[in-house]
Amino acid sequence: PSDPRTLTAESFTLTPAGGEPVLATVTYDSTSTTASLTPQSLLASATVYEARLTPAIADTADNPLAADHVWTFTTATIDTTAPAVVAVFPEADAAGVPLDAVVTATFGEPIDPLTLTAESFTLTPAGGEPVLATVTYDSSSTTASLTPQSLLASATIYEARLTTAIADTAVV
Repeated sequence: PSDPRTLTAESFTLTPAGGEPVLATVTYDSTSTTASLTPQSLLASATVYEARLTPAIADTADNPLAADHVWTFTTATIDTTAPAVVAVFPEADAAGVPLDAVVTATFGEPIDPLTLTAESFTLTPAGGEPVLATVTYDSSSTTASLTPQSLLASATIYEARLTTAIADTAVV
């Protein structure tokens, strides 16, 4: 096992290519013999980082690492584009929509299903309150479906609304 006193922010570093080491907290779990470096802020998007353990790290018998242990990784590209709706049913201003219609919205990218709710996807008759409905999501087709709990009213204009609470699956 490592001597936890030798695992510090100076002996275990994380540095972006061409930059200075990031500010981080280094911890050691003696049970699993795992050292962890936790950056104090988010890492930069699409950036190569170098992690380094130095010979300043020693075991409990005071034997240091023989040499630096270095590895690199690249962070993911942060998705900053909001999800877009690429298809809907029924189409805008459609007439003669079946009274038992299921309203759907297909997105151009995967959506976090926890953000698709009866509050974030609604169907409301003109001048009324949103209809009671069940909202589901099919990840294979990136389609959200709103199924009203009762038949829609005949000859009534409805507004389907998707709110900004709906998010994609990108990790930010």
